[in-house]
Amino acid sequence: MSTATTLTDSARETFDKTATTVEEIHQSIAELPFTALERIGVMEDAAAEGKRMTSEAIGSVYDLIRDVNGKVSDYASSFFNKES
Repeated sequence: MSTATTLTDSARETFDKTATTVEEIHQSIAELPFTALERIGVMEDAAAEGKRMTSEAIGSVYDLIRDVNGKVSDYASSFFNKES
């Protein structure tokens, strides 16, 4: 395995881990108002549905970010392997 491939793989892995960490933080912050509504007994059903929809939307965005990162990484690996 070339140095460029090793660096590309390392960057991909680091970016994916960072995106996952940011996603977890984003998810926990986004659910706070819904949890508060559920806890005080206001619009529990709407709050639960809002929490579910928000979680799915956030998850989809970060899945897409990781997918794009994977494609960029694959392209970079291919590019650097042609150069070797």
